[in-house]
Amino acid sequence: MPPIWLKFRLLTLNLLAFLFHKVLHWVDERYRRAREQRGVRKGFFQDLLSLTEYLLFESWQHLLDFILDDSYPLRAPFASNTS
Repeated sequence: MPPIWLKFRLLTLNLLAFLFHKVLHWVDERYRRAREQRGVRKGFFQDLLSLTEYLLFESWQHLLDFILDDSYPLRAPFASNTS
């Protein structure tokens, strides 16, 4: 059984993550619109994982613009030069 301090540390990290996402939802209009567009939280973060695994974005704002407006990413992270 894990020690009690580990349980409290994990609980604290979980609560901080929840708080961070709640504040982001309150203050970032693009984040809020992207979350509403993608549906449930789990689906939104799975989409983020898929997008960032295969595409490279300049910034968080550029990623949100891509989700909201279907703009183009900067480039594929491991694109090879075949010429």
